[in-house]
This record gives sequence, C-alpha cells and structure tokens, in this order.
Amino acid sequence: MVSGGIQTYTTCPVAAYEPFDFAETVRRVATWSEEAGAVGALVYTDNGLVDPWLVAQLAVEATSSFVPLVAVQPAYEHPFTTARTVASFQRLHDRAVHLNLVAGGFVRDLEAIGAFLDHDARYERLVEHATIVAGVLAGETMTVEGNHYQVSGLRMDASDLDADAVKFFVSGSSPAGIAAATSLGAVPVRYPKPPDADQEPELAGLATGIRLGVIARDTADEAWRLAHERFPPDRAGEMKHSVAVKVSDSHWHRDQAGIAEGGTFWLHPVNTYKSFCPYLVGSHEDVAKTIGDYLVDGVRTLILDIPTCPEDVANAMVAVERASTRIE
Repeated sequence: MVSGGIQTYTTCPVAAYEPFDFAETVRRVATWSEEAGAVGALVYTDNGLVDPWLVAQLAVEATSSFVPLVAVQPAYEHPFTTARTVASFQRLHDRAVHLNLVAGGFVRDLEAIGAFLDHDARYERLVEHATIVAGVLAGETMTVEGNHYQVSGLRMDASDLDADAVKFFVSGSSPAGIAAATSLGAVPVRYPKPPDADQEPELAGLATGIRLGVIARDTADEAWRLAHERFPPDRAGEMKHSVAVKVSDSHWHRDQAGIAEGGTFWLHPVNTYKSFCPYLVGSHEDVAKTIGDYLVDGVRTLILDIPTCPEDVANAMVAVERASTRIE
C-alpha cells in the first residue's frame, strides 16, 4: 500500500497468454508486484481459464506478503466452497485472501453451464452468495432461505481465522452492481471513463476501485513509444472486440463506444481485444495527475492490468505514489 490509504493490485496472467510457461509467469508477476509495493494481484476466472484458486496458490507460494484478489463467480461454486477455500488459505499460508465478486462474463459461457439468470438477478445471487461466505467466515451459524441459496444451520469453526483478512470487492458499473456492493459493504470496482466524465451519482461518497492499465516512464515520448510497440494496430483484434461487445450484456462495453480518448487516457488496447481495461500512458507526472483526479473523486483501489516486465509495476507505482499526495 502506498501513502494516502491507496491500495494497488496488479493482475495475474492467464494461461491463454502464456501457454508454455504459465506457472513461472504467475510466480514472476507475483514477485514483481510484491517487490514494487502492490498489495497483490487480481486472479481472473471464466470457463476457459485455469482455476483461480490454483493460480492464487502459485502466487502465494512464491511470495511472503502478496494477497491474491481472487475472482469468484457464484455460478461456479457454492458459497460454502468459497468460505472453506478462503479459510484453507489462511490456515495453510497465514495469508489474507481478498475476493473480487463477479456476476457477469461471456453470456454464452454462462449459458453453457446452465446459468440463465438475467443481469440483475445475477447480482441478487451474488449478494446472497457473499452474505453466506461472510457469515460462515465470521463463525456465524447461517440459515438462509433466499431466491438462489438455501442453507440450514451452516457453520464452520472459524475460531482461528482473521475476519479482517478477508475483503470483498464487487465488479460492475451498472446500477445493480453498485447496489450489490453497497448492500455488502464491499468496494465497487469498475472500468473508468476519463476523470472529467467519470462522475457516477450512485458512487458519490463511496471509496471505489477502478481497473486500468498504466504505461508510465520518465518522459511521455518514452511511454508512448513503448505503448505503440506493445499494442500495434490490429484489424483482426478490432473485429474480435466488435463481436464481444455484441454478445456481452456488460454496461461498460455498451457505454464504451461513447467514451472519448485524450491526454493520457487510451482505449486502443481495449478496441483491439488486447485488454479489457483502458490505459493511462505518459510520463510519471502526467499519469500521476490523471490518477490523482480519480483519487479526488473517491477512488481508493487501483487494479492494474497484467504487467509485461517488472519496470511496468515499478513505474506505475511511482505515478500512484505521486498521485496519492492529492488526498493527503
């Protein structure tokens, strides 16, 4: 954590990006993140990826304080399974585990496993899921007759667990996602718009989180040169992105077409299907100014995109540290 109470995470790689050396790449990213001062890293989940709990295990074993921010999709696991796995991590590794609760995904992937709930109903299920997880981890005996889960006298011995070591985040930019985070006391996480267009009335007064990539270097020219090398023009990628937008019910994807680029804010990695989050590109000072604008608006958690090298994380953290002075 940097000064000002700002928590910064990176993102673990996914097997599709590193098919031949995936485990070692996860270990490297976890090490880079810890050494740069990040809290930990987000671990993705969807139908086509390595199980996020196994990825988190790799990262934890390679580090001493790294905290996995594990994506949990209620469609994949019962809340007791989630609670028991979190408890197992604490007991085996004496390590905190943070949970990034996700309600969405590729609609066809959800339908393939028989998950046919509509958008808002998925967030309703997410709230029930997280409520049971939190209660069980706190040592409560849970009896719930919900629309999605029914448990009776469910409990687990939590006498040796640290309830404060479990933190909940909820991904989603829609009113249903924000309402779910608010009801759980969780941190709402979204993909941001440029700071001057990022005001969401529902988020006023909340400490929020955003997901974004950062390419920061000593000079803007150096940063932009690296950005264009890393994300060259890609017509095939643009077509994939267009298809993904059509089959997604994500509010972010639907709204993204109306978002304007400018300054440090760059959407090219999203538009070429190389990333799901916008990027900030520029000098340390330029990027710090943009991040600082988000902090002034209430952002307290930053989840950075998958780093390519240790310099990515180190330079991003320089910008975050400078930005944090805006709220001290």
